[in-house]
Amino acid sequence: MDKINRLKKLRLEREISQEKCAFDTGISISSIKRYERDGIVGNAYNLKILAEYFCVEMDYIYRSNEYSIRKEEKNDGITGNRNNS
Repeated sequence: MDKINRLKKLRLEREISQEKCAFDTGISISSIKRYERDGIVGNAYNLKILAEYFCVEMDYIYRSNEYSIRKEEKNDGITGNRNNS
């Protein structure tokens, strides 16, 4: 899954329409559609707004799935080690 699908996935998981997402964030509907279609969030400000709106890290939307999986696995390993000490 790439970043184009991540934004859409977040929105659909929460049962939020593109129109509601645009209204709630103040980002134009055409931008939301373009971000989902092209996978490019236009600027850092909009990326931050979307990350805050969906309660995720900016990297989750911006980075590749492989990066996030590695990060989650690494964090799981650290947590596991701390609990086993």
